[in-house]
Amino acid sequence: LEEMLDCHGADLNSWPVAARRAAEELLERDPGARELYRAARIVDNTLSEAEALEPSGELLRRVAEIPTREPDAPGRGALPGWFSWWRAAAFGCLCASTGAAAGWITPPEAGQAPSLTEQTPEQGAAEVEQLDALALSSEYLVSSADWVDLL
Repeated sequence: LEEMLDCHGADLNSWPVAARRAAEELLERDPGARELYRAARIVDNTLSEAEALEPSGELLRRVAEIPTREPDAPGRGALPGWFSWWRAAAFGCLCASTGAAAGWITPPEAGQAPSLTEQTPEQGAAEVEQLDALALSSEYLVSSADWVDLL
């Protein structure tokens, strides 16, 4: 109730219908809820009777001068001032070239299968035969019902 009073105020007519009904039922049976509602009505009445304040000309002038006084202040725009598109592109190229260089100069691990370009035709044919045998073995066969479950 307190959260709804904070969001929508004490005028129950401005509340969503379901929340209004629940609040009305709660107010009928709970004295604590009625006290909370009474306090919210006092706040609403006080705010509605308060005089609206207009900003002074001095305040408006000072706010309007902020961009001219601090043109490079942090937080201006979506990105910091030191960040520009060309720096982002240069950083991306640096990362990509570092990754490519690391992959090119790193030797294959011991026992790692050679890449396709390093395999002889016999090694490639042997690998294909091993994969075929594995795929056809009974422990790796999958029934059509299992495939339907995967879809």
